[in-house]
Amino acid sequence: MENEIYEYKRYKDYINDWLDDPKRGGGHGSRAKMSNAIGCQTSYVAQVLKSTAHFNLEQIDAINEFMGHNEQESLFLLNLLQHERAGTSRLKGLFRKQLDEILDSRLLLKNRLGVKQPLSSQHQAIYYSSWYFSVIHVIVSQPRFYTAKAIAEFLGLDLNIVNTTLQFLIEAGLIEKKGAGFKVGKTTIHLGADSPLISKHHINWRLQAIRSLEKNRKHDLHYSSVVTLSKKDVLKIRELLTKTIGQAKKIIKESPEEEVQCLSLDFFEV
Repeated sequence: MENEIYEYKRYKDYINDWLDDPKRGGGHGSRAKMSNAIGCQTSYVAQVLKSTAHFNLEQIDAINEFMGHNEQESLFLLNLLQHERAGTSRLKGLFRKQLDEILDSRLLLKNRLGVKQPLSSQHQAIYYSSWYFSVIHVIVSQPRFYTAKAIAEFLGLDLNIVNTTLQFLIEAGLIEKKGAGFKVGKTTIHLGADSPLISKHHINWRLQAIRSLEKNRKHDLHYSSVVTLSKKDVLKIRELLTKTIGQAKKIIKESPEEEVQCLSLDFFEV
């Protein structure tokens, strides 16, 4: 089972799937182990998971600890429980609102990926002013681009622009000198969806995507589709794409620096 807790509407469905999945710590004997962890008989746990009865808050808190949930996962499971136990539509709405707030916070990639933004406002404004700042930032990780001249020739930029950009990146701590060349610095950056610079950043790279389309290269991938779907499935698609971005970031982080690629994704209401 690869589904995360955030994909569930009912807490019992999540617990049952978790207990049946050896990869997540479940499998043979998992119900007995969980029963012991929360101080209940195995028969009682089995009855609750198959009936209309519910665990109490203290038991769910113990289950969170047993499953090794972090704080946000624990809050989500607690809210799923209280949403199901609520006896009025108003109370259900309050818990549903809290669940939605947790889901919304996960859709902000800077929260999902746990990335901090150490750059000053001034440095951010410069870095996101043009597409080539981020390209030069990462391209120096490849040995063939150890000089400003090599970078300028590859990107088709004026040598003075490349030299100025390299100097800025060094001053901002984003790259470092390494012998005759450069290397990526220790600073990790991510521009959040709430930044006033986010529109400029996306526009910069959508313009590069247009140039890629004009070159009509077979190895480039572009996809556009206008669709109709339910409001519920819109949320599912957003969560799926956000999750995929997180998975792609992990692959990119561990991948050797051989090629320079741009990852752009558009999914929005028309």
